[in-house]
Amino acid sequence: MSYFVCGHCGERTEIFSHGGGERAAEKLGIPFLGHIPIDPAIRAGGDTGMPIVVADPASPQAKAFREIADAVIERINALSAGPDSEAKAPIESLLKKVIRPLGTA
Repeated sequence: MSYFVCGHCGERTEIFSHGGGERAAEKLGIPFLGHIPIDPAIRAGGDTGMPIVVADPASPQAKAFREIADAVIERINALSAGPDSEAKAPIESLLKKVIRPLGTA
């Protein structure tokens, strides 16, 4: 989650430091996929099984999810270009940082 949008006036409020996700992605050497606003409708959709992209497809929240999905699709397409693809290197590098070898505590 990235920022909060007031349900009454629509004002965007940065409740976390701006750019933290981008900085973390850069530090880890992975692509930043996007921002998702904090909104009760996202939670409600998850609780009812009606995702925001279905319940309110024109909303900024649904747009954010679609943009992230598009970025994921683009990344998968780049990775499927072949085993020697340079696009694969950042993912492998990240996995080495976050996944412990089997058998280690």
